[in-house]
Amino acid sequence: MNCIKIFEDLMMYSQAKDEKIIDKNIRLSTFRTIEEDSLFDSFDILIDEINKRDKFQKYKLMENYITRIKYEKVDILRNMVIIKVSNQSSLLNIP
Repeated sequence: MNCIKIFEDLMMYSQAKDEKIIDKNIRLSTFRTIEEDSLFDSFDILIDEINKRDKFQKYKLMENYITRIKYEKVDILRNMVIIKVSNQSSLLNIP
């Protein structure tokens, strides 16, 4: 499944409303998910190579999706990619 998506507004949690909201006065960040089979195929090759080299651990990537978040200068955090692996997320900073 090759899926190129446009960036969408990034919601943030409002404690006062107890829900996720979009407030462009506070956050201009956007996100998109990446769900390309070819990308996960490349990760499989990389994981196989890591498993060959590490004699003590076995690694497996649980394929789901990758979320790219594009932060604007007014937002606190920099650009990053969140790789969703099962119920855990890993962050990779993008310079």
